[in-house]
Amino acid sequence: MLFQLISLQSFSVGAFWHGRVWPPDDCFVCVCVSGLNGILPDKLEDLKSELKILLCLDHPHVVRLLDVYVSDDKLDIVMECMQGGELKRSRTRPQMDEEEAARLLRQMLLALSYMHSHGVIHRDLKLSNFMYSRDRQVLKLIDFGLSKFYNRPAVAWQHPVMRTCCGTLGYVAPEVFDAAYTSQCDLWSLGVIVYLLLSGEMPFVDTNEDVLIAKTQQGEYSMNPDIWMGLSLEATDFTQALLRVDPEKRMTAEEALRHPWLKASLPPTVKDVSQSILEDLGHFAEQTPLRRCFRRLMAIGLDDEQTHELREAFLDMDIHHRGKITAAELEKMLTQKLEWDPDKAKDATRALDFTGDDSVHFSEFLAATYPTYKSEDSLLRATFRRLDREAKGHISIDDIHALAGWRELRADPAGRLLEWLQASGGRRIHFPQFKAYLHGEPDFPQTPVKSCCCVQ
Repeated sequence: MLFQLISLQSFSVGAFWHGRVWPPDDCFVCVCVSGLNGILPDKLEDLKSELKILLCLDHPHVVRLLDVYVSDDKLDIVMECMQGGELKRSRTRPQMDEEEAARLLRQMLLALSYMHSHGVIHRDLKLSNFMYSRDRQVLKLIDFGLSKFYNRPAVAWQHPVMRTCCGTLGYVAPEVFDAAYTSQCDLWSLGVIVYLLLSGEMPFVDTNEDVLIAKTQQGEYSMNPDIWMGLSLEATDFTQALLRVDPEKRMTAEEALRHPWLKASLPPTVKDVSQSILEDLGHFAEQTPLRRCFRRLMAIGLDDEQTHELREAFLDMDIHHRGKITAAELEKMLTQKLEWDPDKAKDATRALDFTGDDSVHFSEFLAATYPTYKSEDSLLRATFRRLDREAKGHISIDDIHALAGWRELRADPAGRLLEWLQASGGRRIHFPQFKAYLHGEPDFPQTPVKSCCCVQ
């Protein structure tokens, strides 16, 4: 991958580079962890845990892990670059107006609701761990170094308890200091962020750490009337409902998304999904399994500006705010709105379910709905590079074996590509063939293209 180094900064376990792929419109952040053999076992486990969590997360408001490269003593992690920068207090306008704050908080809560519904707790929510996309319209949660999986209980009231005291002072929930807390600690931290955005001040402040911890544990904060009297009663109630010392009385992410202040401050969204999007989702099953896998890889490289309308459509269809559309919900839409036969609708949802959990996740949704004819060469080449794992300039049968979903490819009775590759002793796929195939060519040419065979 060709890239241009922009800056080099210190990192907790190595160094990271902010770079650009070529052409220069595509941007990424590369975290380089060197000397893996010298890392303490507990630190290595923390790193593995963070990567496992990032690999499992797939949501419009969570930063994406793009690639991981592992060698004997080195680990390179390529992350999505949030070019809009950190969410910060403005020096000239420290207080954010309610409408803008509500817009950002809805995005934060969608990320939290998704994570908690999938058994992930962040444990270090703070202003600087949310970053903007290039156009500063999309906010995403970053930094999962302290995040953990927890086993979600079968009974809703049985909350799994965590013990490790961690986080950032001023944002940490009271129960964390007692070493007995649940995912509700994230909602307290969000309450601190709400207070900060609306007032321009931190609710818990003291130069003495022990005093600061005591104030937090007692929920001892004030609301300056000169500031809060100018805000709506609903905004004040929303903030107070998150800063309740008792986590059982504190709002959950789902409850916060339904709060009157958040709903009243935002323009109504259109919930009626367009017929064209439903048709794209339904007809995805008609494509070959290989093309579906290629498109799934391509979807990972789409940026926020390319997916604006599709992102909003996905969030509208995600009625439970869990970052997915269930197979049952999609089948119902296909049968009712497109008047499809139930068996045909079931086949369509099965083709979209790459993860095997009877759901359609964000990248799967994009794979089916983003039109390949709009795909720029840079996006197609980035997808090709992900398949060409050894930078050979072509894709072989071994590269296809490594694809997620290979079992589906192998079982496909109409897998002519695989038969062709195997029968010809592993004939290669070059970029022009790959591009033509994604743009709708029914099959690959029998003679590999000789010119432009390498990705430049």
